[in-house]
Amino acid sequence: MSIFARKTMIELYETSEKIIRSVNQHFRRFLFDRIDWQARLIEINGARGVGKTTLMLQKAQLLNQVTANQALYATLDDPYFYNHNLLETADQF
Repeated sequence: MSIFARKTMIELYETSEKIIRSVNQHFRRFLFDRIDWQARLIEINGARGVGKTTLMLQKAQLLNQVTANQALYATLDDPYFYNHNLLETADQF
């Protein structure tokens, strides 16, 4: 087992915080204010590079400013997911 396969939930949080903090809030897509953020499920689709991830990171940053660790950013190609699945991660979160 590689060292990457042993990544912990704490490291996942640390990576998430670093990415969320780094997002720029100076420019937002028009869609940001049109989304019903209270909806139970939100689907955002579009071409590669149009700002979907940035939009979600901006929302995560705002949520975390109100309540720490309210939002977690995790990409499924993170080494944490070598040994953990998304359901398990959601339960721990």
